Amino acid sequence: MIDNLAARHISDADPQEEIHRLIRFEGTFEEFLCKWLSAVCHCASASQAAVLDRDETHGNIVAKAIFPSTEVGGGMPFWLQQFAAQLGRNADWPAECSIHDIPVPGGFYGQTQKVFAYPLGIDGTKLIAAFLISGECDSKRLAAITAPFTCLINNYVAGRKVSVQENSLRRFRKLFELQSSLRHHARFGPLAMAICNEIATAAGAERVSLGVLGGHFVKCMAMSHTEKLNRKMKVVRQVEQAMEECLDQQQVVIYPAGDGDRAVTRMAEELSRHHGSGQIIAIPITPADEPKIVILMEFTDRRNDLKELLEITGAICEVEAARLYEFYLHSCWFGIRIAREIKKFAAIVVGAKHTWLKLAAIAIICVLFWAVFFRGDYEIESPVVLEAVQQRVVAAPFECYLVEADVQPGDYVQAGKTMLGRLDDGELRQQLASLEARRQTSVKRAAMAMREGKTAESQVELAQAKQAQADMDIVRYKLSKVNIVAPTSGYLVSEDMGKQLGRAFKIGDVLFEIAAVDSLRAVIRVEEEDISQLSVGQSGEFAIIANPDKKLRFTIERIHPAANVVEQKNIFEVWAKIEERPTWLRPGLEGEAHIYVGKRRHIWIWTHRAADWIQMKLWQWF
Repeated sequence: MIDNLAARHISDADPQEEIHRLIRFEGTFEEFLCKWLSAVCHCASASQAAVLDRDETHGNIVAKAIFPSTEVGGGMPFWLQQFAAQLGRNADWPAECSIHDIPVPGGFYGQTQKVFAYPLGIDGTKLIAAFLISGECDSKRLAAITAPFTCLINNYVAGRKVSVQENSLRRFRKLFELQSSLRHHARFGPLAMAICNEIATAAGAERVSLGVLGGHFVKCMAMSHTEKLNRKMKVVRQVEQAMEECLDQQQVVIYPAGDGDRAVTRMAEELSRHHGSGQIIAIPITPADEPKIVILMEFTDRRNDLKELLEITGAICEVEAARLYEFYLHSCWFGIRIAREIKKFAAIVVGAKHTWLKLAAIAIICVLFWAVFFRGDYEIESPVVLEAVQQRVVAAPFECYLVEADVQPGDYVQAGKTMLGRLDDGELRQQLASLEARRQTSVKRAAMAMREGKTAESQVELAQAKQAQADMDIVRYKLSKVNIVAPTSGYLVSEDMGKQLGRAFKIGDVLFEIAAVDSLRAVIRVEEEDISQLSVGQSGEFAIIANPDKKLRFTIERIHPAANVVEQKNIFEVWAKIEERPTWLRPGLEGEAHIYVGKRRHIWIWTHRAADWIQMKLWQWF
C-alpha cells in the first residue's frame, strides 16, 4: 500500500518543478531533505527514501529525513530498520554507492528488496541517502541520476550560510548604527533615555524601561519617550517589581512563558494585566563589579522573532554596559561614590559578604579598645561672660540738668581727654553774678561804716562780704564741673544719655559708667556636677561668639563658694584671669570656655556623668 501511494505521489510530480522548488526553498534543513528525497525518488523510480546519520556519541543510526513522512508516523519503516541494522553492524561508513538486499516483510523465505545507498558529504558531515528501489536496480545508473541532485544540497547549505551571514551583517549594522547614535551622550540620564528610545524603535516595543539595582531594590532610571519619570506612579512601581523578579532569577523572563520555560512571571503577569501588554520581556545585565541593570520591554502583541530580538537587545546592552556603568558612578552623590570605593577596598580585606557589617564590628572593637586603654584630655565646657573688675561711675555733682551728651554706649574714652557731656550752667552764672553784687555792696557799706566810725557795723558788713565770697567759690567750683570729662580710660557701658537731655538730676545720680579694659575678667558659669573637678590655678581657653576664630587663654583665680539658681540649675561662678587682652574685648561679651582638668580614660570621659546619676539613684533607692 505504501509503495502504491508513493508511486502515485511521484507520478503526479513534475521533476523540473520539484528542482525549482528546491532551489527556492527557504525552510529548515530537515524539510529540505524531505523535498530533496521526493525529487530524487521521482527520477530514480524509488518508492521510499531516507537520509541517515550516525550518532557518534552512542553509535546509533538516526534518520534525519524520511520520505514519505506522512506514511511513517514518526518512526522508521521496516525496510529502513533492516537497512539501519546492516549499517550498524559495519564499523566503516559506506564511502561509495552500493546496493543492499533486505528481506521483504511478510514475503516468502529468501525474498528480498533492493536498497540503493548513496553517500553524501554535506558541510563536513557524512550522511547516507537510502532509496527503496521498486524496479530495475543498477547502481551506476542510480548514481548518475542522484549525483546532479547533490548539487542542490550543496547549493542549499551555501545559501543558508549566506543567509546567516547576511542576518549577522544586518544585525551588526543595526548595532553599529545604534551605538553611533548613542556615542554623543556623556551623562547617565540622557544615555539611559537614549538606550530605551533606540531599543523601543529597533524592536517595535510599546515601552522600554531601564532599571539599576541600588541596595536591595531596583530603581527605574529611564523609560522610553518619557522625559520626566515620576517614581510614585503605579506603572513605575510595577515595572520595578518586574525588574526585581528578573534579577532575583538571574535569567531572561518572558511573559507569556513558552513551552519548557520555568521562570517565575508573577510580577510580569501583574504588569501585563494592569496595563494591557501583550508580551513582556525582561533582560538582566550583570557585569562583574558593576551595578545590576535590567532592560524591560513591553509589546502590544506577541513576538515570534524572540531569538533575534534578544540577540540585538542583549548586544546593545552589553556594548553600552561599561559606559552606562561609568556614567552611573559619576551621576551619584560623591559620598556614595566614596562609600563604594571604601567597600570595594574593604571587600579585599574582610570579604565580599556583609562587608559593612564586618567593618562596623571591627570599628566598634577598635573604639572600645582605644576608649578603655588610652587616656585623653578631659575638659569641662561651660558658658563664659566678660566682666570689668573696675567700673568707674560718673555721678551728678549737684542738682542739675544735662544739656549735652557727646558719647554713646560702647565708645572708648580716654582719661582727662574725652568729653562725656555738659551740664546746664545758666542758673549757676546768675547765682555767681548775684553773689558778686552782694559782696561788692557789703564791701562798700563796710568802708562807709568805717569812715563814720561805726566799727561794729563795719565788721558785720565785712563778714557778709566774706560769706558772699565763699558762696561764689562754691558756684565757681560747680561751674568747673559743668563740662564732664572722662575720669578713667575704658568703654562706656551706661545707657544712652542722649535720651535724657533736659532731665533734672539730683546729687549722686549716675550719669555715665566706664569699664576699664585692663580690668576685664572671665566669669565662667559651671554646673554643680563639674565644680568638684575644678581648683584655683587650672587653665583653659575660651572663644567669644563675636570672634570665634580667636582663642584666648585664662587661669582660674577664684571659685565662688555659693551657687546661683539659673534655669532651675545650680550654677557656680568661676573667676578667671585673661592672659591676653586684645582691644576688641568688651564687657558683656559671651562665649564658650574649655577648662583643662587633666588626663582621664576616654571611657570615663564619656560615661562618668551617667555613672554618677546611676550611683545617686541607687543610693536613693537602697
